[in-house]
Amino acid sequence: AVVSTQSGHYCREQYVAFRNLSSSDISSFIVKILKKWMVTPTFAKDLPFSEFKKLADLVSDVNILASVIWDDLLPKSLLENILRLLLFAHYCYTRGHCSDGRLKVLEFCKAKAPKLAQAGFCQQLVDLFFEAEQFSDMMYICDLVYNHNKFALFIQHPHASKKPHFQCALLAYLQQQHPDDELNRESLCMEFNRHLEIAKIYLRRAQVMAADKSSSIERMEECVKRYSKAARHYKLDQAFEKQIECTKQARLVSLQIVYKRQLSNMNILNLSSDQVRNFLTKNPNFHESYVVAAAYNVTDLTPFVFRMAIIEENMDYFEDYRALHFIDSNFFEGICVHAQKARRLDEIATRNLIAILSHCKNNRLRRSIAQKLSLPSNLI
Repeated sequence: AVVSTQSGHYCREQYVAFRNLSSSDISSFIVKILKKWMVTPTFAKDLPFSEFKKLADLVSDVNILASVIWDDLLPKSLLENILRLLLFAHYCYTRGHCSDGRLKVLEFCKAKAPKLAQAGFCQQLVDLFFEAEQFSDMMYICDLVYNHNKFALFIQHPHASKKPHFQCALLAYLQQQHPDDELNRESLCMEFNRHLEIAKIYLRRAQVMAADKSSSIERMEECVKRYSKAARHYKLDQAFEKQIECTKQARLVSLQIVYKRQLSNMNILNLSSDQVRNFLTKNPNFHESYVVAAAYNVTDLTPFVFRMAIIEENMDYFEDYRALHFIDSNFFEGICVHAQKARRLDEIATRNLIAILSHCKNNRLRRSIAQKLSLPSNLI
């Protein structure tokens, strides 16, 4: 009953106090149990690490127990149980503040690990990695398991899903040692719903595809999907500015696909600021211009509205602009500035300018602009 996993820790303490057992007595008793179970393949299931810790905590001098495990049990253990005994010894030496003993265990484990990995005991190595919680000293386990194509064992381990610092350690390992392994990194992030990291993966892939000037329509469609997935995961992480930026880029690539399907030579990806301005100055379709302006963070569209609606006499451009924007006094003041800079407007251009200014609800501002531009008195 003392070692049963169903018995409470309080019962064990009461038993030890009642029998007045010493550390040596308790250690001997625990070792008998270990000797019985260590020769069975189901050792790890018969005595879980959490249960061993409860037993070891009854020993006042756990270094005695660690020494017995090290000197008497390890040499006689089955190969598959060596890591379990090393974990027990490491716990005892750590709890007993015996740095020499702890270092001895870690060095022995590092020496044995390649042979154990080669023999197919990657799962036991992963168990040791998580339960010992000595990430910096045991990163070699990550290398061994990774090189045996078993990294999924880390991702699927129950400890990994419960403790975020395990996830961070694994993610840092992949980023530092295997920066090109996006498959495992994506699997890890997906498994643990690490939305920010997932979003960064999709964004990076999308940016690489968007930068390829020779991309086919199919590849561009995949690029749109990746921008959209990045936006969704940024939203789940509440990174809303990033979400909006990815959505803008997805729309930009979608528009480029439209141009390609129309067999147009128009390119709107990876433009310089001058190229963006040149596109917005010449493109007569407001909705297309709006997509490009948003993607390149052009916020003031007033000069392009003035040129298209008034100079080019394309009032549909203004109506589309008005449908998507709240027109305030800054817009009308901007139109006034551009009208003052322009050469003499012809009759149609002037009529379009008056039509635009008629939407100004501020009577004083409307009359002021009309006077500055010498417009007919019926607008005042």
